[in-house]
Amino acid sequence: MEKQRCPYCLNLSDQNICPTCGEERGIAEAENTRAHGRAVGNILAGRYQIGKVLHFNGEGITYLAYDNQENIRVEIREYFPGNLCRRQPDGSVLVGDETLLAFKSLMFDFTDMYKAVAESDSSGLQKVREIFLEQGTAYAVCELYDLPTLAQYVRENGALSVMESKRIMLELCSALTPIHRGGLIHGGISPRNILVDEESRIRVTGFSTLSLRTRGSGIDCELYPGFSAPEQYEANRWQGSWTDVYGIGAVAYHMLTGRYLPQGGDRQAGEALPGLRELPGLPGSMASTIEKALCPESEHRIQSIEEFSAGILQSQQGNTSVFSIKANETLILDEQTRVLGKAVRQEPEKTMVLPEKPGASPKKPTRSWSRKKLALAVLLFLLACGGAAVGVSALIGTPIHLPSFSRPQVVTFPEPHYVPSLEGRYVETITSNAEWSDLFQFSIKYVYDDSIPQGIVISQSPDAGVKMINKGYVLLTVSRGPQNVKMPGLVGSNLDFALKTLGEMGIRYELVGSEEYPPGIVGKTSVVEGQTIDKTRDIVQIYVGEEPGESEESESES
Repeated sequence: MEKQRCPYCLNLSDQNICPTCGEERGIAEAENTRAHGRAVGNILAGRYQIGKVLHFNGEGITYLAYDNQENIRVEIREYFPGNLCRRQPDGSVLVGDETLLAFKSLMFDFTDMYKAVAESDSSGLQKVREIFLEQGTAYAVCELYDLPTLAQYVRENGALSVMESKRIMLELCSALTPIHRGGLIHGGISPRNILVDEESRIRVTGFSTLSLRTRGSGIDCELYPGFSAPEQYEANRWQGSWTDVYGIGAVAYHMLTGRYLPQGGDRQAGEALPGLRELPGLPGSMASTIEKALCPESEHRIQSIEEFSAGILQSQQGNTSVFSIKANETLILDEQTRVLGKAVRQEPEKTMVLPEKPGASPKKPTRSWSRKKLALAVLLFLLACGGAAVGVSALIGTPIHLPSFSRPQVVTFPEPHYVPSLEGRYVETITSNAEWSDLFQFSIKYVYDDSIPQGIVISQSPDAGVKMINKGYVLLTVSRGPQNVKMPGLVGSNLDFALKTLGEMGIRYELVGSEEYPPGIVGKTSVVEGQTIDKTRDIVQIYVGEEPGESEESESES
């Protein structure tokens, strides 16, 4: 048996039962099949070798993997919502026409979250090393930590001290701050998604779309009883930074008491937290902050992690928050938090939120008047008072001549819409979005870019936030990927795989038949593996095996 990497420990072995860890290779292969995962040993992005499935849920599959370039173990998260797609024998993902829009929209949310984590400089978040697309879906490569979860840590050590719990709470808040500032939330804060090292330093894992953390969202949800907020059990309720605050409060309660709360959807307002107030050495201000964070009614809950941190650090001498934020800089995610999984949840009014003007006071969407309603109310009032022509001209800045009749006529105006932020998105998710296609006409310009992956929008014109009345043109500049790429190793592979690889990389090629090689197998390429190719100039000859006489028959038929 040729030496292969053990799917459990990733050490090389030529035996079915690994001599290093004692695990059987066949069991991992069966588990990956049961999870509809990729086969053990599959190679992704030309470097990552798939091991066993670590975890799977309604959004995707997490694998143990080996990076053959850097010779380290990594964790790979694959976007694979099982009720929207299915696995093909070659490992690719097939999506039906009826679920294509939902699949692509949710995939953007998946990559959007991992991109935000990758761009964060927070040491408290699991590091994201790479995000890429392959065989019809998206992958995120993350650091692999050999650390216990907070759930294991509390189970083995018992309830933590007030000081240790306080330090972990503040580290958790600090880790999530850049995610919240980017308009996203974690949605899965629980001891299972927090790793703890020997110095009680944490790493937050378990990133996902909000759809996975919402019951009734359209995919099989994954919630954490006792830690998920009540609003996550109903698809029609608003979620935001206050949702993560609930999770942080539940984690704090668990660390301090060793107990679990009832499921969020079963808790009642004003319900006491057993054992919290009785803890020796727990400041009253900290207990009050945790109680407010765990309020079942989101509108009465602490709204931001800054407010939670300030409450935890508050003493009788005053507020000693570690965050120095001015009053007009406080994060308000009430109307700014992006609701992920928008195509599945079908709540278009909640998916696109315009930037607030500096200093503007946030309002709950359900309690505010839209501009259209306000303008119509003022207009009807002016009509009733007989001053319509002057009043309407003053309101909209252009004269309107109204006919003279006894009954007032309702004058309607086109509903304005705003150019969304499209930079950093995959162009396919933009052009396939039915709502945007109704509002805008997209013109696409492709350019080569060494730093931006293929298919990603580099820039847009006009900019995000520009108001349009009618259907207008939006120019998107989209990356073709790098102009110069390394020739992949294709010798020995079948023709279908070779052509797919070249197509995905944008490499031009010519096929040359030869009886020297097995039929359908690539025997030689005119450019050797690893050599640089200029995609604008070079054409690669692919020598592929043919059956004897096949070339003569083709020539005679022509």
